[in-house]
Amino acid sequence: MSINYNSTYYLVKRLTKEYIIIHWRTFAISIALMLVIAGTTSFHAWLIKPALDSVFVEKNTTALVFIPIVVLLVTVVKGFATYYQLLTMNLLTMRITSDMRLRLYEHFIRSDIAKLHSKSSGDMIASIINEITSVVGLITTAMNGFVKQFFTLGALILVMFNQSVELSLVAFIGFPLAAYPIYRIGKRLRNLSYKNQEIASKFNSQMSDTLQYSKLVKAYHCEDFEVKRMGLIVDSAFKMAKKISRISLISSPFVESLAGIGVAAVIWYGGHQVITGQTTPGAFFSFFAAMMMAYKPLKSVSNMNSGVQMGLAATTRLYKLLDEKPEIVDKSNAIDLPNVKGDIEFSQVCFSYIEGKQALNEVNFKIPAGKTVALVGHSGGGKSTIMNMILRFYDPSSGVIKLDGYDIKDLSIKSLRSSMSVVNQEVMLFDDTVLENIRYGKVDATEEQIIQAAKLAEADEFIQELPEKYHSKVGQNGIRLSGGQRQRIAIARAILYDAPILLLDEATSALDPISEKLIKDALAKLMKNRTSLVIAHRLSTVIHCDKIIVISHGQVVEEGTHQELIDKNGMYANLYLKQFEITQD
Repeated sequence: MSINYNSTYYLVKRLTKEYIIIHWRTFAISIALMLVIAGTTSFHAWLIKPALDSVFVEKNTTALVFIPIVVLLVTVVKGFATYYQLLTMNLLTMRITSDMRLRLYEHFIRSDIAKLHSKSSGDMIASIINEITSVVGLITTAMNGFVKQFFTLGALILVMFNQSVELSLVAFIGFPLAAYPIYRIGKRLRNLSYKNQEIASKFNSQMSDTLQYSKLVKAYHCEDFEVKRMGLIVDSAFKMAKKISRISLISSPFVESLAGIGVAAVIWYGGHQVITGQTTPGAFFSFFAAMMMAYKPLKSVSNMNSGVQMGLAATTRLYKLLDEKPEIVDKSNAIDLPNVKGDIEFSQVCFSYIEGKQALNEVNFKIPAGKTVALVGHSGGGKSTIMNMILRFYDPSSGVIKLDGYDIKDLSIKSLRSSMSVVNQEVMLFDDTVLENIRYGKVDATEEQIIQAAKLAEADEFIQELPEKYHSKVGQNGIRLSGGQRQRIAIARAILYDAPILLLDEATSALDPISEKLIKDALAKLMKNRTSLVIAHRLSTVIHCDKIIVISHGQVVEEGTHQELIDKNGMYANLYLKQFEITQD
């Protein structure tokens, strides 16, 4: 069944079910306090009648003492009720904000790699911060705005009708005329707010990309270009904000005019009733005070329309995101594979990132347990795709990938990925300490275990030279470390993970000879007694592999040992001779 994300009823119902009902006690307390605030506000207006009639007209000295005391007590009660109501709602708002942010963050983390790569990091961050702020603002506006003002307005209208039914009808006779224009304005505002949030996402994405790739921007002297490009986005945001502001304020003069007509009519008609003795001055002024006080919540509700529509637009985007289902999921009867040996087999595997363009085409090969196998070939041939398929970041469009004889689709994702350590060519480090970056391989590891892993990875020596040793911050993406140092931390993390299968995107070609030797020594320790699949960029590093698989245009074109492939005098031999000639030069 398709979901109508533009339905206000659906959005409000879902928000109520997921975030309001579970906090019903807090909402109930807040509503009870709102009723107290509404009652005390309307009581002030009602009290004007006995104050005028008893004190100023009848000269009642008892009322002169009693009424001020009541006013003081009611004011104190209203003050405390207002304080606790606002405090309750503020704490609840923070709780709901935290819940929503964690829920959306978890959704992103658990999404498929393909889904994550289709979104910019800036856009995702904007969703977690901006849109959730707007959604929570909707809930806050609904409670502190609509509900609170509705109770206050209702209580004041009761006072007005209690004093004079005729004057009440005169005061509000024109307001039904405002309902339809406000409704139409609201629909228009929601559409504009949705577009405005899309512009905000572009702004965040552009900002994130520019700051992340600041070296590239400066290296190509593109500061002026980036400022101009951001200027176009900012200009679009300004134009949209101006349009939203203009439309959201249209209702204000309309409501003010109706209020003015109502006040004028009440003064004329009420004054006539007082002059002719049909009502007392106290009753009229009590009514008039209630009416003037009622216009404030009425106008507030009218002005809230803009914020509500922005919140509904944000809620639409939020639920569209949360309702995206991952395609790579466990089967209901998924198996947890015990005692992984490490036999990997590709059988007739096909896959494409873009429909109609095959990234892998009927790929067949076997990797025996405990052996080291290298994937070689031109860039873009499909080597990294094979590694991603083994990790089940993507599923093949046809064919089967097996681990120890099991179709990996039949294994639980946790069981599958727990059996594999990964060392990428582009090392991924968090903006945290060296210790915590290595610990990511085993979150419950002790400091002693982490140091031991670093020693095996030939990393302990340079770590000890850092200002705070293992507690030194590495910066975003390890910016404070050299390429070789980052590689060794990644290897230490993989050693700590201690999985039976190693997936390695070999990356020593850009390193100095000393760093390269240290990393080779560390990798030799890591690969010992493991099934290892290596994406090789320099063929000199794969000479001693148990098997070499040559990939070209998404297909296996050759496989064998180094010497066997040299003897075949095919693609591998050609690649090796070219690299050898370049090295000699």
